[in-house]
Amino acid sequence: DDDLRRLLRARDAAPDDLALARRAAALASRRAERGLAAQAWQEVLRRTGGGDEEAETRLREVGCELVYRETDEHGVVEYENTVDRARLIVSPSLPALFVASRPVSYGQFMEFLVRRSGDPESSRWIGSHAPLRRPKGSDAWTINKAQLDYAALSISWLGADAYARWAGGRLLVAEEWDEVCYFVHGFEGFDTDFEEWVDGRDASGKRTTRHLLGGQRGFKEIEETAYPEDDTGAAVQFRYARSSWFRDGV
Repeated sequence: DDDLRRLLRARDAAPDDLALARRAAALASRRAERGLAAQAWQEVLRRTGGGDEEAETRLREVGCELVYRETDEHGVVEYENTVDRARLIVSPSLPALFVASRPVSYGQFMEFLVRRSGDPESSRWIGSHAPLRRPKGSDAWTINKAQLDYAALSISWLGADAYARWAGGRLLVAEEWDEVCYFVHGFEGFDTDFEEWVDGRDASGKRTTRHLLGGQRGFKEIEETAYPEDDTGAAVQFRYARSSWFRDGV
């Protein structure tokens, strides 16, 4: 579409012109495939500082689950996953992935359990040490409000994997985790005492975790541990990544 290409070139030549970006996005919605339309509305969000009702509505209409929020001075681009409200980051360390800025919280995992109520596998996802409780015969879960934002522990690898897929993503593989754990801007939780699940197995078939150990003079070493995939007794947190704005692009 020549008109759309000309309008997109004009938009790119005027990076501060919001009205032009909005016109280009509206035309892309009518004439372009969904990827280009989504990119155009994400650009509107970027120019409005990450908040525009029309842009977010248009993104939902094309099935886009990630919406732009901000770019910081280090070049870290942050998106919000509309499935679980997690903040996902595109960093220079892993520019092709949207990685959760922090481990999944108990509050987020509780919402997942509610949405997946009745799943026969759910008994293998969460252990008794977790502060989430479900009264017998009820589908409702409860937790002390003070713990809602704590990183979810006592979650098995199976539970972490199921959550990641529900959120439209997957667990990081070890090499990806190793790349991003040293990038301090925008991320939380890599410097804690807790391990994190990754998508891998050791020689015995157990599922692996990664942990960033503090060392002398700031040197940090990555430690690997392994547990059975249904083990809910370990203090292991997790985060996930997506490779696309769209669920079927993961």
